[in-house]
Amino acid sequence: RREVLSSVKKEDKAKILEKYSVGDIINGTCKGWSTFGAFFEVNNEIDVMVHLQNISYSRINHPDEVFTIGESHKLKVIEINKDKQQISASIKALTPDPFDNVSDNYEVGKVYPAKCIKIVDYGIFAELQPGLTCLCHSSEIVWQKKNVSPDKYFKVNQIYQFMVTDIDQEKKRIAISH
Repeated sequence: RREVLSSVKKEDKAKILEKYSVGDIINGTCKGWSTFGAFFEVNNEIDVMVHLQNISYSRINHPDEVFTIGESHKLKVIEINKDKQQISASIKALTPDPFDNVSDNYEVGKVYPAKCIKIVDYGIFAELQPGLTCLCHSSEIVWQKKNVSPDKYFKVNQIYQFMVTDIDQEKKRIAISH
């Protein structure tokens, strides 16, 4: 009995998957989350997963920072795996990439305000604008010392002035100096 029910469900799911294609914009209701992403129910027929990296261009530690259960969101289908019978979607794909116009808004050698969003042993990550994260290496924090502890100079969620030292369009990286 279990095998028959399982095969019927697989056939039904295969028919449901045929309705969707990569690039479709769908509406999903947040059903739950885990440390690696959020799950959405679409049309009361299939669950879709949005991986943590496909939620936003900004750094997100856990999906509960962005979603509440029962909330509806637009999703873009980015992958359909017919073998696993799964659909992967993205919210980030529906928003413009902040790196597309970075050379229009920021110049190497100029100073800009940026918000410290994460402190690590080798420096800090700061956000010039939402979704545009930069690295200030520990060697770029102060002139006097080589091995600097970044947490002595910066606090998370505070805004500081930084000079843009490098913009790498290909790797989508910006280096900044304090």
